[in-house]
Amino acid sequence: MKSNSPTNYISIDELPLVRLLLPLLLGIVCYAYFPEWQYAHQLGIGVLVLTIMAYAWRSLRSSYKYRAVWGLLLFFCWASLGYIRTQQHDQYHQGSHFRYHVSQSDEQKFVRFRLLEPPLEKAKSHQLKVEVQAVYDSLDRYATSGKAIIYLQKDSLVSQLQYGDVLIAPYHFKPIQEALNPNAFDYKSYLAQSNIHHQAYLKSGEWSYLNQNEGHAIFHALYQLRRFCQQSLAQYIHDPDALAVASALSLGDKRFLHVDLQQTYAHTGAMHVLAVSGLHVGIIWGVLNAFLFPLARMGRIGRSTKTLLLLIGVWIYALLTALPPSVFRAAVMFSFLIVGLSLKRYTNTYNIIAGSALCLLLWNPFLLWQVGFQLSYTAVVGIIYFQPKIYQLLDCKSYATDWAWQLSSVSVAAQLGTLPLSLYYFHQLPTYALLSNLIVIPAATLTLSLAMLLFTTCILPISAGISQLIGDLLSYLLQGQNYLLFQLSQLPQATWGNCNWQHWEALLAYLLLFLFASFLQFRFRRALQLCLLLVVFWIGNSAFGSKQQLQQEQFRIYHLPKSSAIAQVNGREATVWTRDALSQKDFNYNIKPDLQSLGIWANIKQHNTCQASTYPLLHFHDHHLLIIDQSWHPDQLAEVEQHKITHILLQNNPKVQLESLSCRYPKATFIADASNKYWRVKKWTVAAQKEQIPFHDMRVEGAFIF
Repeated sequence: MKSNSPTNYISIDELPLVRLLLPLLLGIVCYAYFPEWQYAHQLGIGVLVLTIMAYAWRSLRSSYKYRAVWGLLLFFCWASLGYIRTQQHDQYHQGSHFRYHVSQSDEQKFVRFRLLEPPLEKAKSHQLKVEVQAVYDSLDRYATSGKAIIYLQKDSLVSQLQYGDVLIAPYHFKPIQEALNPNAFDYKSYLAQSNIHHQAYLKSGEWSYLNQNEGHAIFHALYQLRRFCQQSLAQYIHDPDALAVASALSLGDKRFLHVDLQQTYAHTGAMHVLAVSGLHVGIIWGVLNAFLFPLARMGRIGRSTKTLLLLIGVWIYALLTALPPSVFRAAVMFSFLIVGLSLKRYTNTYNIIAGSALCLLLWNPFLLWQVGFQLSYTAVVGIIYFQPKIYQLLDCKSYATDWAWQLSSVSVAAQLGTLPLSLYYFHQLPTYALLSNLIVIPAATLTLSLAMLLFTTCILPISAGISQLIGDLLSYLLQGQNYLLFQLSQLPQATWGNCNWQHWEALLAYLLLFLFASFLQFRFRRALQLCLLLVVFWIGNSAFGSKQQLQQEQFRIYHLPKSSAIAQVNGREATVWTRDALSQKDFNYNIKPDLQSLGIWANIKQHNTCQASTYPLLHFHDHHLLIIDQSWHPDQLAEVEQHKITHILLQNNPKVQLESLSCRYPKATFIADASNKYWRVKKWTVAAQKEQIPFHDMRVEGAFIF
């Protein structure tokens, strides 16, 4: 065993940026729950004035007795800054947002918008992320702000659009719909993190190019360089799977990753390699640092040149990957580190992390709610704190075993830091993550190095044979990596988990980690006692929840695109009924998350409603669900007492009158799924409102639970 070094106690006074980050986070969180508090600016200005007065009062500033007052004022000052900065960044609630300039009149409106990114090709359309610059009507033009997503029908003109192009089109924006099934992925909240709340679909001929481009020249050059790099990879890597991994790993381009390949990486815990993050920025920094090492021996000018080149290299790579939050965080953090090392000053690592987080959150407070941002920071903090302690547990004699253990300790530390978030967001953990990281991290270093070398040879006037040789090496390397990971994914129990945590459970898990770390670091007994008390509470709450899950009985009708699915839940078992074959995608995105929240992970049976012995009637305790479709005839249920029907599901455009059915089944609630035509559902809705008939439109109201 390695000898334990003396404990390094870190005083909170050594972490000024951490002390500023905490109240800033509090202000951002407060805005999430109270976004329309009108006195925020007045309170912030008042706290700022008090802080300036307190600083001007010399005896208050210098006296230790008033240190708490001074600290409290600074705390509220930064908390107010966090709230106000988030309010300023939220375009949706600002008066200049384009939604405030569109009335309910019949007058046709037009919008002028600018492309914020190059078009992203989808299966049936091109997706555009745009900034709405103005709204036009017949009388005036209104300058606006706000972002949106636009889908353009595929044609030859769309493929020619570039970043910065300015277009004009009729106003067809609609608010992005919330998730229509419980516990399903909330696309609306996901886009709201990027200040996007509206979307539109435009057919060919509905939009016009204004022959203007308002993009920044630097970003134009970077997008062209990115396109050139993508074409270079496609030219010299001929294996489709190797090309997909190379594009994702080096450029963050995941368009070529098919579902099976993604599942292989996800089940083995190697998915983080395909999501460009701090690991990739660290590799770029390490390679450049080694390459530029001779400059450090050339005096002050050499060191300054090396620092400048490192900063340029890190940020060019970050921009080349389209600057996702994890890369932005890593680029900022490595910039702090590079400058600190060049000045040869002691820099506390936690201060560097807090400083990068401060910069990012002041620039965009919504980053706090992005999963990548959260995972990135918790992984880095976990590595910094836990890795040295884990590494000291074993004393490896040989270089190879020491290298493997060091790499494994980093992986374990990162997983400890991200464990609560991983279980909260993904509900499971890969069992063989340690083995996969021993494969993918060294391979990622080689892949990134070879990819950068390939891009360089393609830019410089070098023989195409050299570029092809590098492309072949990349292809063989990634084919081998994919093969090894596929074999790992086929091992028994490749994933562990089957848990569905609430947000408070993830926070409680981090509190437990903090208390346990405090006990190890400072030997606080009360921290350990509180930790054990919270564990007992957690176990008791889990036992109570499990008991409730075993006793649950309910019907759930899920919304599906152009269809629906009926789930009969009994304890921790479920039977899912559908009219047509249920695709794996529909099941995974619309049904599976909700069943997992009910504790149902494996005992799920799927049946066709047409094959049910009691079709078109399903029974569940006191609930009797009648399914009416185009083949419906009233004589089908002559043997069933009419008053027993409690719910009626209208499917596939049945030619029925809602008023007549309501008279026949007076106690029934009517449910129309997405297989019905819009005009027919609209007709039923009007009839239901007129006759006060209980009616549920699944396209609008989502799943129906009873």
